[in-house]
Amino acid sequence: AGADGVQLAGTRESLIAILVSEIRNPGVPGYSEDLKARVRFPVEIIREIKAACGKDFPVMIRISAVEYMADGYGIDYSMRVAKELVDAGVDAIDVVQAGFSTQVPQLQMVVPPGAFAHYSRAIKSYLASSGAPYNKVVIMNACRIQNPWIAASLLHNGDCDIVSVCRELIADPEWPNKIKAGHIDEIVPCTGCVWCMRSSSCAVNPQSPFYKSAEQMKGV
Repeated sequence: AGADGVQLAGTRESLIAILVSEIRNPGVPGYSEDLKARVRFPVEIIREIKAACGKDFPVMIRISAVEYMADGYGIDYSMRVAKELVDAGVDAIDVVQAGFSTQVPQLQMVVPPGAFAHYSRAIKSYLASSGAPYNKVVIMNACRIQNPWIAASLLHNGDCDIVSVCRELIADPEWPNKIKAGHIDEIVPCTGCVWCMRSSSCAVNPQSPFYKSAEQMKGV
């Protein structure tokens, strides 16, 4: 397809996240018995992509650092998962948290900007302390990073190597370009209203190219 790399959806309610989970894995034989079995699915995907596209083709994966569910795993478990993914050949790990089924707010405006950066820092520190090749993997962080000052502080503090911006790009697709051009005052910030979670539009950018109606999709 001509892509420069690929990121696997390994978090929240994705199939990878469910199989990796100790409590949500339905008991699939060969993919549920222990940690190595539970990470077998993403490990096989990473290895097969590398085999098909070459070792230099960047493969990233987004993982949940914690589940925020009764008896769900915590940061210690996700650290071990991250190490297995590096062994499989992953180049970057995008650290978020939990799933949408939890009652813990993650995207809403009540959550302080950059509130979950300590999870990416924990995984980054753990892998760095393990030496090569674990200290070579790029650690990313996402969730509630809606302004350049938060992004810069995360990088400056060593919470992550790359800031992964998601809903802010729905609110303002020109976010990176405005920062680069020094037009920070023109940024339309994501307010954390999560209107995007229950509709097909953005409250501050209803014409966002991320969402297109059936009428708009005609001829695309």
